[in-house]
Amino acid sequence: MDAQVTQAVGTEDDHGQSPNVSDESTLSKKVPLVESSQVPNEKSEVLVGSTDVVANFVEASDVGNAPTLASAAANHLEGKAFILFTTAFMLTMFLMSLDTTIISTAVPRISTEFQSIDDIGWYTSAYTLPFMALQPTFSKIYTYFNIKTVILGSLLGFELGSVICATAQSSAAFIVGRAISGCSAGALQSGGMAVIALSIPLHRVALFISTLTSMAAVAALTGPPLGGLFTDIPRLTWRFCFWINLQLSLPVLTDHAAVGAIALTLLFFGFPKPTQVPSKLNAKQMLKALDIPGTVLFVSSMISLFLALQWGGTRYLWSNPRVWGLLLASGLLFSSFLALQIYLGDRATIPPRIFRNRSLTLSLCASALLYLGTTVHVFYLPFYFQSAKGISASASGIRMIPYGVTFSMVQLAVGATVMATGVYLPFMWTGSALFAVGSGLLSTLKVNTDISRVIGFQILTAYGFGSSMQLCVIAARASVKDRKYLVVTSTLSIFAPNFGGSLAAAVAQNVFRRELVNHLQDSVVANRTGAIVAAGATGGSDVVSESFRGIVQEAFDSAVSRTFLIGVVAGGLAFLCTLGIKWNTIKKPSAAGGSS
Repeated sequence: MDAQVTQAVGTEDDHGQSPNVSDESTLSKKVPLVESSQVPNEKSEVLVGSTDVVANFVEASDVGNAPTLASAAANHLEGKAFILFTTAFMLTMFLMSLDTTIISTAVPRISTEFQSIDDIGWYTSAYTLPFMALQPTFSKIYTYFNIKTVILGSLLGFELGSVICATAQSSAAFIVGRAISGCSAGALQSGGMAVIALSIPLHRVALFISTLTSMAAVAALTGPPLGGLFTDIPRLTWRFCFWINLQLSLPVLTDHAAVGAIALTLLFFGFPKPTQVPSKLNAKQMLKALDIPGTVLFVSSMISLFLALQWGGTRYLWSNPRVWGLLLASGLLFSSFLALQIYLGDRATIPPRIFRNRSLTLSLCASALLYLGTTVHVFYLPFYFQSAKGISASASGIRMIPYGVTFSMVQLAVGATVMATGVYLPFMWTGSALFAVGSGLLSTLKVNTDISRVIGFQILTAYGFGSSMQLCVIAARASVKDRKYLVVTSTLSIFAPNFGGSLAAAVAQNVFRRELVNHLQDSVVANRTGAIVAAGATGGSDVVSESFRGIVQEAFDSAVSRTFLIGVVAGGLAFLCTLGIKWNTIKKPSAAGGSS
């Protein structure tokens, strides 16, 4: 979704400066990136406030050894180069965003083909978990390695993940492909922000970001209908949701130009000249600077947690050693990660002292909770339409358009209002409250609920999400005054919602499966429960006679309704978080400052 773009950069005024994060009155003031004595014959400078990634170079622990920026102004993109590069990243952002939305209406059919209803949570988590968990590492990778090389390699990795998903013959292979795509998408996200820092003039940063955001919004609107359409066309099937990312030498699959190869070609020829002076660190020092032990500890703790949440109460009892063993392992691994971060202090991937900022912490929590709730809606509304109401995948995608349209329009309208008034907290209060109310209404959906009510409930919920989600990012940025923490703030603003999305997949799958099984076991088709669950979301009704299909549909409806209650809890907690955020405004400074 477009939240990913906004979160990475935050809000800026017309000159590209983040409001309320610095005491500088203008943008014309310059600071040396490194001490001149540390880089002989090279005085690298950068405009203050251009972007977060610049601050990453400033706060590098090995100042004299980290790569430095060559003349920033000399590498600014103008004219055809700007258009070429912007087009490339528009397509890349569209691919990344589409990959998270197009699959939503295809998942019920995928679970049926692979007979893997127990794995549906991983179809989301496998993508969002590496995307989220590796953001701090990617930020450091772009500090020490050539940006163009890493971005091109990441785009190739994204394409590879799409190929694996498109050709997968098992649920496990599909999950591996999703993980590769998620990891690569995370690298592309960080790389895009690095390029903005180094190659986009300040007066064009706002245009660049709004353009990328528009691509994410287009993907949010078109993803579900496209996914449903491809799924229902026998010649294409759900696999084309991933083939569309590619331009391969397979005419039968790609009779039209696909955006993946176009983006790769444009990036290769349109990428700006190198903007870094090579690092003086050797390979061992670079690996140490990346904090790989911290990354391994954190990712391992998250995988253990999500496995426990998915298995507990469904595949195994909560008292089963597999479940509590995973929970114990997750706690120990995460405690080790925290201990390492405390030991490293300001050199840590995530400096612990930053969480002393109450407004920042609560903003991040609200962001994670809201994204948790909307992930549940986006991925389980298709189950309601296809499994409970029995309509096709393409029809379910069309019925989800109100959610995407409302979210996109409200986000733009509220964003413009906040930029004009400088006030954002009231929108966060009302938005999170409406999101909770809308989630509650969605949980009342029944098999025979009129479509007008379904649309109305979607609009109300999406209105709440669209008017509050992006403002969590603004609140986080506005609460940070110390410039050296802007990088980690931006990283956490990407991390928090994706953590919420990953957590949603694990928790929602647990609730959905448990309620589905319980409802079936209490019905007259109790003896067919195992077969119904194994048949998948769209095949469950086919394993019973015609007279019992209504019971199966009611079971799926009950499971989806109970799952939507997660959004009620998430929205309510997000509302409580917003109440603790300090009042602040983001009005533009009266002085325009310098220009680039």
